[in-house]
Amino acid sequence: MNITFDKRIELLLGLQYCVERDEPGRIYPDGKFFYDTLPSYCEEFYERYEKAADREFKEYIAAGGLDTYNRTIEIAFALDESYHIRDTEEIAHIEKRTPQFNKGFLEEKLREFVKASDFESFWESKRELLDRAAEAYRTALCTKAEFDERTFFDFYGYELGKLRVILYNYALGGYGMKSGKFVVTLQGFRNAGENENNIKVKSSCIITCLHEFSHPYMNPLGEKYFANADLTDFYRQAKENGLDSCYNNPVVLINEYMVRAVQFYLGRKYLDPEDIVPMVEWHKTGMGYCHIEEVMALFDLRAKYRSFEEFYKNEVVGYFAKFGRI
Repeated sequence: MNITFDKRIELLLGLQYCVERDEPGRIYPDGKFFYDTLPSYCEEFYERYEKAADREFKEYIAAGGLDTYNRTIEIAFALDESYHIRDTEEIAHIEKRTPQFNKGFLEEKLREFVKASDFESFWESKRELLDRAAEAYRTALCTKAEFDERTFFDFYGYELGKLRVILYNYALGGYGMKSGKFVVTLQGFRNAGENENNIKVKSSCIITCLHEFSHPYMNPLGEKYFANADLTDFYRQAKENGLDSCYNNPVVLINEYMVRAVQFYLGRKYLDPEDIVPMVEWHKTGMGYCHIEEVMALFDLRAKYRSFEEFYKNEVVGYFAKFGRI
């Protein structure tokens, strides 16, 4: 499985990281989105940022011109080798929903910054460090059993594309998406080792992979079968029990329930029970997923059905119907 860093993502998240370092909470008011576990990497980028980013560009970034969360990633994916922004469906969507985004201005400023900061040489100088980080991630991913595409083919019954992991520095979070011929999970990299000479990754990264790789399978089904559902009370219960504010409607909540149930259901192949049990308990008592164990149990019925969608339609929709009107 391909595990890499992407310089376009590093560039955009790095710029946001630097703005937030100077003005905490400016882009993400909740705070604590950006962090640093490879200090030499982040510090050198920040030094280049201070010298190369002009006031106008800094203010553009601070005002949300790179958008947020997965949409920042989509902007990065749209960049070509010359840092022009290609016209994609995602960019068209961002132009409609984000008035701060200015495609022409951003292209100009990115090219200026890349040249003034000598970003390309920075990137090349850090490749050895990032390769070691990617290898540490691969080691953690296969701690107990080999992690590969068969996991998803065997479970879902079909393949959306080859699996690809893209790690990124500076920020928390993870995203799963279909991108061309790949199913991609993007994850914030955390060094759990003592320092940059001893890079380690926790085996819980397996759970994140199972989660994010499942989103492209689960999300379309949630949107198809729950688009007109009335699950107001179910959603309220989750919010009252700790659901994160970024999960802002019942369909998103259903999709999160499903991928989180899958991450633990399939995770039992890769992690020991003593690793998984406290994670499940925390989901029940502190994160708003009060029924996570019941949803996990639904997957025991998967073998009854010829297709995953048939299973979903009969068992998953049927289960959530008791909480409202479907």
